[in-house]
Amino acid sequence: MGTAGISSLATFLNESAIATAPPDSWKTAKVIPLYKGKGDASLPENYRSIAITPPLSKVFMAVMNNRLTNEANTKKLHAPTQAGFRRHHSTME
Repeated sequence: MGTAGISSLATFLNESAIATAPPDSWKTAKVIPLYKGKGDASLPENYRSIAITPPLSKVFMAVMNNRLTNEANTKKLHAPTQAGFRRHHSTME
């Protein structure tokens, strides 16, 4: 991708975040049923769904998650007992 490509991508992601308006195409996923490999293939309960989303939307969500998590940690917005989805806060000793 190179430095210029990364810079352009960063600018685009930042502008999308500031505008709070990622492209509409990023808000849509294609859901595909995937057979679990056991049971009757004609029964819906023997399938699980896979959501296919655009790769740039995944990058955007990862960047936003990282930024929001860092902000919450810096400002100590989590309750002391909050362990779920936090690094280095396992519920197991």
